Amino acid sequence: MSNRPWSRVLTLSLLCLSSVHTYAQPGTWKKLVNEDFGTGTADPSATPAALIAPGTTSYTAQTTHTTLYDGSYALALNTNGYGNFAYPSSTLKNLWQVGSDHTGSGYMMMINANPAKQGEANGAYYLYSSSAFDIPGAYYRISFWAANMMGYTTGTDFPGVFKDGYIGLSIRNTPNNTGTIYNATGAPQTWVLPRATANNGLPWQQKNVNFILPAGYNAPALYFNFFNSDNNASTFGNDLAIDDLLIEMGVITVSGKIFNDINGNKTQDAGEPAINGTAPVLYAYLTKSNGAIISKVPVAADGSYTFTGDNGVPYTTVDIGMKILYSTANIPVGGTINTPAPPPGYAIIGENVNGAAQASAGPNDGIITLGITNADMSNLNFAMEQAPESYDVTKNITGAPVSGVPVSIADAPLKGSDPIIQPTAISWSSKPLYITSLPTNGFNLVYNGHTITTADIAGNGYLIPNYDPSKLVMMATATTPGGTNKSSFTYAVVDIAGIKDPTPATFTLQYSIALPVVFGKLSATISGNQLHLSWSTLMEKNNDHFVIEVSDDGQHFTAIGQVDSNVNGNSDQETHYTYTGNMAATRMLGVSFLVLGIALLLLHRRNRGPLLAVLVMSIGLALPSCKKGDPAISRSGNTQLFVRIQQVNKDGSITYSPVVKAVAD
Repeated sequence: MSNRPWSRVLTLSLLCLSSVHTYAQPGTWKKLVNEDFGTGTADPSATPAALIAPGTTSYTAQTTHTTLYDGSYALALNTNGYGNFAYPSSTLKNLWQVGSDHTGSGYMMMINANPAKQGEANGAYYLYSSSAFDIPGAYYRISFWAANMMGYTTGTDFPGVFKDGYIGLSIRNTPNNTGTIYNATGAPQTWVLPRATANNGLPWQQKNVNFILPAGYNAPALYFNFFNSDNNASTFGNDLAIDDLLIEMGVITVSGKIFNDINGNKTQDAGEPAINGTAPVLYAYLTKSNGAIISKVPVAADGSYTFTGDNGVPYTTVDIGMKILYSTANIPVGGTINTPAPPPGYAIIGENVNGAAQASAGPNDGIITLGITNADMSNLNFAMEQAPESYDVTKNITGAPVSGVPVSIADAPLKGSDPIIQPTAISWSSKPLYITSLPTNGFNLVYNGHTITTADIAGNGYLIPNYDPSKLVMMATATTPGGTNKSSFTYAVVDIAGIKDPTPATFTLQYSIALPVVFGKLSATISGNQLHLSWSTLMEKNNDHFVIEVSDDGQHFTAIGQVDSNVNGNSDQETHYTYTGNMAATRMLGVSFLVLGIALLLLHRRNRGPLLAVLVMSIGLALPSCKKGDPAISRSGNTQLFVRIQQVNKDGSITYSPVVKAVAD
């Protein structure tokens, strides 16, 4: 208690009046703290720390119904039994007023102030911190009730030593007295709570404070500190009660809808349904520019969302880059979210703010950015679309793969569906699709004469804007390994909204017979006028023989010899083969057969049938031999020679080895 003059009270009262601002205020307010300390029948509360949440205090909780000692607080229904400080004078045995909280229906926070717990840093009666609602440019208002608990006395035994109650309020960017103060100029606001003129109840007083957080605010959190503002070391008095703390922030109402945009124009046209936000549960989030969540509301079954009241959008007169987005994730206020998440099977189309001047649709990313938020906004809509579905397709082929022979897949077209306008699988003819991977096992995929390459499918895939099934073919190549009986690639259809199926399907070309031979190493050398070949097979199945082919350009080949299978066409072990060919001898052999055949045909007319067969065989051998400039017949200078081996199955189907270049020995 103190004997300071009443001039101090007058000065502090004037400071209180100076804190009242006359600016225009928002029409709706969001409750950040509505602390009435609860209700109950126990006196005092057995869980005082829980009942002052979300705030904290510098004072020590007391849960016994006895004298409340210096530096302690209790949450109680009334003051009875707490003010007996064991003074000998009968007039001073109960120094506190008799009374209850200011509504008379619940708990209040009673504090026996202590000089050791004074000031902002050490004497917090009630300290609230906000990292989610510290919005630059936002409007705030604070209301609380406080009462001096000291009983009225003439001071017969202790004349003039009982101090009045002191309570201060600072709103800073730190929890102590070192940060920037926002609710006053220079020093914190402080109030002196006088005693009642008679012991007839607590003299409750309501205090109100308004302030605007500066637009340049940039701190981790905002601190509202109701503290012991007494700076006198006297231990008599300064005991008070606090109740019904209310901290609010001005807000506006923002609403919109989330819908299934079938045609992708970001406008909800007739027949385009809303997204049911209850199955699965979908949330709309309001965040700071860094993704910190300010507010969260559920999306209704009709796709609508509304930020209002205690979930409203902060009222500001500056653009701080607040954002609205949606997600199926359930993240609490104060957490962080930067990326929208539509329900499973849906894709983001974009946003439509319908002309709202203080909102920006952005780059079709499921995020709306807000500007100055000093007026309500509606029809801030989000468009998403249920992705199409691609389907696995298989084409069956009788026989084995044949290198270089195109296989049309027009009779097994790529298929897709759209959940709204085409719910069943159909050929995706005349619609766009992406080839998302190349065929396996060395096959080529060719569309309209263009062989699709790795570079083509890099990134999003190879787009076919107007798919024609008749223009898509597959073929085995010289690199197709033996034992291959299928090849597959993946594709994803695209709907009319431009959405690509995020889960590609597989097309498979399935053969009834596997590629029969797996070639090992092939080498070719030239020594003089002879060609020497050496090769191996790692596996053979139903193989009949090999045909040796040569070329001077690596593209056009001529057969020059044949080698039969060493293992009767079947083996799972490595088998080695060699071949040596004399080019001049091959050419002369062909010419000799041709001349002999013509002569016999002229001399023996009776046997023309058999002789004609011999002649045909001779021509077959001679024509390749006599082809002008053919390297398989005559090589001169530095002409290069390429070699490949044609493998012939017992059923007549063929495959090829890789092409190698002959090396001079």
